This record gives sequence, C-alpha cells and structure tokens, in this order.
Amino acid sequence: MKIVWIVILVIVAGYAGSYFVFSKDRLPAAIRDIFLTGWEFFIVGAVIGPGGFNLIQSGQLEQLNPFIALGLGWVGLIFGVQLRVSDLKKIDPAMKLLTLIQAALVGVGLFFIFALASSILLTISWTEIAIASGIVACAGAISSPTAISLVGARLDRSKSPQLRSLMIIATLDIAPALIVIGVLFCFFTAEPGGGFSLTRGFSMMFYSLIISAALAGIFLLFDRKSLSEGENLAVFIGFLVLIAGIAFYLSLSPLFLSLLVGVFLANTLPPDDMIYVSLHSTEKQFYVILLIVSGMWWQSYTPEIWALAGALIVVRLWLKREAVDAGAKLLFKTDKLQKGIGQALGAQGALALAIGLNYILIYPGQAPKLAFGVIAISVIANEAMAPWLILRTLGNHKAGETER
Repeated sequence: MKIVWIVILVIVAGYAGSYFVFSKDRLPAAIRDIFLTGWEFFIVGAVIGPGGFNLIQSGQLEQLNPFIALGLGWVGLIFGVQLRVSDLKKIDPAMKLLTLIQAALVGVGLFFIFALASSILLTISWTEIAIASGIVACAGAISSPTAISLVGARLDRSKSPQLRSLMIIATLDIAPALIVIGVLFCFFTAEPGGGFSLTRGFSMMFYSLIISAALAGIFLLFDRKSLSEGENLAVFIGFLVLIAGIAFYLSLSPLFLSLLVGVFLANTLPPDDMIYVSLHSTEKQFYVILLIVSGMWWQSYTPEIWALAGALIVVRLWLKREAVDAGAKLLFKTDKLQKGIGQALGAQGALALAIGLNYILIYPGQAPKLAFGVIAISVIANEAMAPWLILRTLGNHKAGETER
C-alpha cells in the first residue's frame, strides 16, 4: 500500500471513529467500561500494522514520521493552552504541590525499576538506559482525566469534591512530565549508542524557549479575524506542521516544543480565540488517529517484556495510591481527600502512547522499542482497569441509576 493511501486511510478512520469513540452507552456495562476511553482503536492499528496482518509494513512506518510528528505537535499544544496563569492561580497551592509530589514519587520509582530491568535485558550504554528509563517514568507519572470525567458523570453529586481533586491532579501532572521529556531530549543526543552533552543541552533548552516564543509571536501576528472557521483550521494545522517540522529537524521533542508554544499562546490570546475552537473541533479525530498510529508500532513482545510491564503496572498503581495519601496527609490539615483515592488515577491515556512514539520517532536502537512496548502494554491494561478502579474507589452511582 502506498504511503499516501495509508495516510488517507488513517485520517478517514480517525474522523469516522471520532463519532463513537466515547459513545458506548448502548453496550453492556462491563464491555462499556473496559473500552470506555476508546483504546480499541489501538487494536485496530495493531491489526493492520507489521505485528498484525502486515497491511502496513515496518518500512512504511518510518515514512509516517512527519505525520506522527504532526499528531505529537497537536498533543503538546492542546495541553499547553490549558496552562493559563490566571486559571492556575485559582487552584489551591496545596493541590498543585500534591500533584508534583505524587508525579515525582511515581516517576522516580518507575525510573529505577526500568533502569535495572533494561540493564539486564539489553546490552546498552548508561545514556541509553537513562533516557529510556526517563521516558517510561514520565509516561507512568502522568494520569488521564478522560476516564475520570466519563465515569464521574455517572456518580452521585456527593463525589464532586473528590472528582474535582482527581481532575486537577490528572490535568496538571502532565506538564512536569512533558518538561522532563523536553529536557532529556536536549541533553541526550539521538545517536547510535547514546550520547550526553551539557553544552548541547543548555543551548537546545535556550533555543527551545526562543523558537517557541518566536512561533507564538508569528501566530499572534497572523491576521485570522477575517478567516472562516475552516480557514482558521487550515492555518492551525499548518502551524502544527511548522512546529513539528522544526522539532523533528533539531531532534527535539515535538511534545515539548508545542507545549511551550501552547503556554505562550494561552497567556497572550483571549479565551474566545478561534484556536480553541480548532483544538476542540479536532480533539476526537486526533485522539483516534494517535491510537491507531500507536497500534501500528505493536510487536510480538517476549515474556520478559510482558513481565516487566506487569510489574510496572502493579508498582505504578501502588505508588499512585501511596504518594497521594502521603502528600495529602502532609499538606492538608483535614481529610480533604479520601484514603486510597490515588488508585483512581490509574489511567494513562493516549498521551502516554504519544510519549513512547515521541521517543521511538527520534532515537535509534533497541531501548526505544523496549520502552514503547512496556508503555503500550501498561496503557492498555490501565485503560481497561481504570473505570473499575474509579468506581471501586469513589463508590456509589447516581441515585436510581441501573446498570445495563
């Protein structure tokens, strides 16, 4: 199959899938909850990819890199524009600190476990182990608000304060993870055998800030007031292509660079700017496309990789629970958060897959493949378990609601 037809097929599938990705109300409750967040589209990608029926061959996946980079740019931008300083000031400082504490504890724990395992499974340099472990740690440290939002709509109003706290944590812990990834990409060079450079690291961090500010400035200077919604969307996609292309050319993280651009735009554009309309109108489509493309990278993994992923799933869930409990006990004088609420943060979301793709897109060798495999297995398991964990943690449904 020619690459142009592959891209068209994925885009069509993304737009078609967006109509029912979160619409599963007619399904039996058990099946609905397992596939609640739409990860079945990952299976679609795995089936048509090299690890499935090989309709899309492994050599063609690399030709999709610019297309993947575009999707990564969209992911970073949509999270960046949520970081408006005026909105962040409204959040309890203790909640923001709790978010950082739990993300850091989870990330550090996963880092050392994966570093030990990868040093045993692969014969690679310490630099390759360090960045691979950092990527897995960041993918595990984040939480997805999607499952919390979807399940939360079915819970009693008495659970609203707990749900709001979970949504804050799941939304905010994404930013530090993407920043860490951006820093890793700056300091660890994408070369066979790995490399580390302080000079390159600091210079690339400086360039990232300058480039993102310049890109945001260009976007602000562009006169979009007279454009229609469709024309604004075309400009928006072109802008994403520019961000992703620059990041890809400099071997930087498209997620990180677009996150910075999004932060600049969020704090300079009015809240009703058309960019927010463009982001919202393409949210489900890009979400489905990202899941399908991620699935294409699925391989037949060894029992050791499955065992490692299983261990990380268990440890991550335990760390989420204990880190939130410990942080809440330290920061809050009252029982603002119920004990064990951290286990409701099990879902990782498509962003974790994007983090794995971001890594495998830029860096060569076996370490990215191992890291992506572990991340993919973890995401699938956690997305399937997340609704059950949220319901188990927060308890009752709305009064009078019956399960199908």
